[in-house]
Formats: sequence, C-alpha cells, structure tokens
Amino acid sequence: MIVKAKCSVRKKPFAITFQKAGDGVWEAQTAFDISEDRAKKGYGQETLQGSTRIGGGYPGCPICGSKSFFLCNNCQTLNCQGTAVTKEDGRIYVSCANCGPVGYLQGSIEKLDGFGDI
Repeated sequence: MIVKAKCSVRKKPFAITFQKAGDGVWEAQTAFDISEDRAKKGYGQETLQGSTRIGGGYPGCPICGSKSFFLCNNCQTLNCQGTAVTKEDGRIYVSCANCGPVGYLQGSIEKLDGFGDI
C-alpha cells in the first residue's frame, strides 16, 4: 500500500510504501519523491488498519532524510518529522506541512488512507 505524505521541512509531497509484516503490523518499507500533480491522484483506494512501525530498511523522507513520521490529527496528513523539536517539558513538538498547527507527538498511528498506486 502507498500512502501520500509531506516533508515537514520543505512542504513537498512524497510517498511511503507500507507492507504487512508476518506479525500483522504494517511496516514502512520505502519512500520516494512525487510531484505536486501526482500527489493529487491515487488509484485503488485502500485503508491501512492496525499498528504501524518503521521497517529496518526504511530510508526516510527522500527530501530531508528524516527517518520518522507522524499523522496530523487535524487534517490526517502523514508528515515526516524533519521539523521535530524536543522542548523543555520533554515532549517532541511537530508542525504539519499541510495545515500548519504545531502540537506534540502522542499515541500511535492505527489507520491510514492509501492507494494501490499513485
């Protein structure tokens, strides 16, 4: 399954491929750059349900290199964590490249909308 994402540093689109592992967890496997036009399209809409994790070979965001990602609670956009900052309270704060709000990381990703191809 392919999920569209945005680089939180440069606000450019990319995509992440997820594959279901033997233990039933969806693993991020690869990431690749996509154009703005391609980011608006998707074929074979699918929903990823269940736990997610980053696979050992996941290369990270192809734009800034960040190896982690988060799902914006406001607009449901998947973002890399390239702009993440740890504050004095020990929380990791991020900003959504799509809608802009800043918030701290909490919880886990249990559902993502994606595609068979983009």
